[in-house]
Amino acid sequence: MITRIKVWGVVVYHERLPFDCKVHHIVDAWDLACDMVSVPIPITVICRGRRLNPDFPLGEYVRQNEDGNYVANLHLAVSLRGGGNQKDFAIMQKMHWPLSYSVKEVI
Repeated sequence: MITRIKVWGVVVYHERLPFDCKVHHIVDAWDLACDMVSVPIPITVICRGRRLNPDFPLGEYVRQNEDGNYVANLHLAVSLRGGGNQKDFAIMQKMHWPLSYSVKEVI
């Protein structure tokens, strides 16, 4: 199936993945990249407006496009819920939001 993954509105992956590839492999790859730069940013995988279960294969979330290809459009979204330190949240968001936003607008 053709898989397209977007992060902050930018397509970062557009290739084929097997139907039995589990969602947690995508989350694990993200976590590995975050570890490499020492910035932990927890993410949620979204498809068609719904949060995906990391234990399910991607084949559970595909649809068929007009060409007959199976397609999965995924979005990696920053996990915003769960409490935590609001100062760290504001800093993390400021790093990734457009510069026109101020920290006060985030909090």
